[in-house]
Amino acid sequence: MSSLEKATMMPNTCNEKGPMNEGRETPEMTATALPAPEEARRKHLFFIVHGLDGNPAAFEPHRQQMLTRFGTTIDVHLCTCNMPSEELTRDGIAKGGARVASEVRRVVAERRAIGQEVLSLSFWGNSLGGLFAR
Repeated sequence: MSSLEKATMMPNTCNEKGPMNEGRETPEMTATALPAPEEARRKHLFFIVHGLDGNPAAFEPHRQQMLTRFGTTIDVHLCTCNMPSEELTRDGIAKGGARVASEVRRVVAERRAIGQEVLSLSFWGNSLGGLFAR
């Protein structure tokens, strides 16, 4: 069984006794169906924002783990708008946040242009990156 199949295994909640389940035997774990191609276009966008003097490349291992775990349902973007960080993370929270907002709008527009439906957005900000993301 592949790691993606294991990740999509969901506990079966139909093992309870009751009139609807009488006489039915169900396995302990039931595999959920993988997304169809049209569903794979529906994405949850996850943005990772680095902190003071940070480097987005430092979060690449986390990005890879998330992509492995969640497969085609997620798109993880490492924000690069505050690079080179030595200069751009020190000019204020408002300016850094405005750059992050601009990058988010650009990435969402790019995804929509290639036919992806953006379902939701999440942010992970490391230290000062959390303030930029707010």
